[in-house]
Amino acid sequence: MLTDDDFGSLRSLMQRDALDDASRGALWVLMNRAWREDPEAYLGRWVEYMRDFERHFLTPLASVSNLDELELVVQIAPHARFAFVLTNRDIGEEGARALAGSPHMAWLTLLDVSGNGIGDEGVRALAQSPHTAGLTALNLNANGIGDEGVMALAQSPHMTRLTALNLLSNRIGEEGARAIARSPHMAGLTLLNMHDNDIGDEGARALSRSPHMAGLTLLILNGNGLGQEGVEALAESPHMAGLAYLRLSSNAMGDGSARALARSPHMAGLISLDVSYNGIGDEGARALAQSPYLKTCTVGH
Repeated sequence: MLTDDDFGSLRSLMQRDALDDASRGALWVLMNRAWREDPEAYLGRWVEYMRDFERHFLTPLASVSNLDELELVVQIAPHARFAFVLTNRDIGEEGARALAGSPHMAWLTLLDVSGNGIGDEGVRALAQSPHTAGLTALNLNANGIGDEGVMALAQSPHMTRLTALNLLSNRIGEEGARAIARSPHMAGLTLLNMHDNDIGDEGARALSRSPHMAGLTLLILNGNGLGQEGVEALAESPHMAGLAYLRLSSNAMGDGSARALARSPHMAGLISLDVSYNGIGDEGARALAQSPYLKTCTVGH
């Protein structure tokens, strides 16, 4: 049976201004024990009390890796939000459809299904599901996703809360980049990771021209076939002025691209710039080192 001391432990945690990782772990252990020992009291007094402390439940309270676990944690904490991490399990398109059809997905803020071969149709199923509307972070790395899948994602009205979108190592081209750039549903993004795709100069130009990308603080375009034109478009764009981290390694930049970055006042907010493995020579390196806009930026070349 639950005691007043148990509830006192809960109250002590809830009344803190914020919970660090250790406190969140302790809270989750306490909640699990209370649910097992006296579910009626827990789902009544305890849960109702916790509902008044929404600030502690805006980030995932726990992480699960299958739908059965998700259903269980939602029963234990219907007022909380969770992360779902299922990577490198080859769930394919059908697995993605199963996830999309689960109403318990509505309790997620983070979904990571990287390395599962879900393809364009799997992404489409997730994008079209109203149960994914609470997601703030979506990791779709290494899933064989092409332009059509990205278009479905970008066009979805359920994706408006996303702040982080990871699309590393897919097969996305310039049309996929254009779809993201044109979408008002993507306007909340602060992190966009398109490492190891093939958006090229035209894709970079589309991103640079989009006011929907103005909230980005981290942009990762390593290994995307960018040349001088694409990098110049990014450097000259006022929509890129909020960037703190820019990753452009393993492209085809050269000294001209380095000069474009160095002379751009829109790059003045950068904390870190990675332009390594781009064939930048002494001239480009000198321009970056002498840039008045990159004085506080760590530059890797």
